[in-house]
Amino acid sequence: MKIIHIAGVSGTGKTTFIDSLIPALKDFGPVGVIKHIGHHDARLEEGKDTTRFFEAGAKISAGIDSEKTICVVREARLDEILIMLCDAGVQVAIIESFKSRAFPKFVIGDLAGAKNVLMVNPTVDDVIASLGACDEFTTAEGFARMFRNGCPPGSTVLTFTLACPQQADRTTIADSEASLARNVSRIDGVLFSRLCHSGNIPGRSYTGVHFGVCAADPDSAIKATLFATDILLTLTATFPPED
Repeated sequence: MKIIHIAGVSGTGKTTFIDSLIPALKDFGPVGVIKHIGHHDARLEEGKDTTRFFEAGAKISAGIDSEKTICVVREARLDEILIMLCDAGVQVAIIESFKSRAFPKFVIGDLAGAKNVLMVNPTVDDVIASLGACDEFTTAEGFARMFRNGCPPGSTVLTFTLACPQQADRTTIADSEASLARNVSRIDGVLFSRLCHSGNIPGRSYTGVHFGVCAADPDSAIKATLFATDILLTLTATFPPED
């Protein structure tokens, strides 16, 4: 999941810019937006059942109509909401006005003292062209959801995640995926496989490697998974400290 950080002071047009950015990002997958409301608490609509359930202590209170769900979550940590979005299958998360966070940011207007700035007053095309510079992470659930969606009906899907040291970066994983795919594809019944580095998941001290295999039958999926596990255990093993 890519994280696009839009920052700036109030009244500079951040919301209008995000309105125009969302449609341009839909080709990259489901989009989520998290807005920092500010130093005041948002008011829930009085008298509504979802408000009453939330005020009674529910962790999550949701109401569903014919086209949407209105949801209130008892969680105020950005990291946890980002993880929730990724778990739900969001591929691009836009966050607005979390100025103190270290995510690379696109600044709208003037923002004195801003750090880790990718661009000031970008166009929508500028943001799209700069997605490679944005932070990215993938949770185990997010990977599994995305992988399952790419498999044909009736196929067998197996996914797993292994913790790995920082030395196993995205480049290492990409090289390993190419090698692994060549070998796994030789197993009869395997349709395709994928290897993915988790990236630095906010609030977590470890990274991981996600693996998925889509096969025509359970035996083929298990054979591919066992083969991949043997390879990945060497890749994700903790390196001994240097003397």
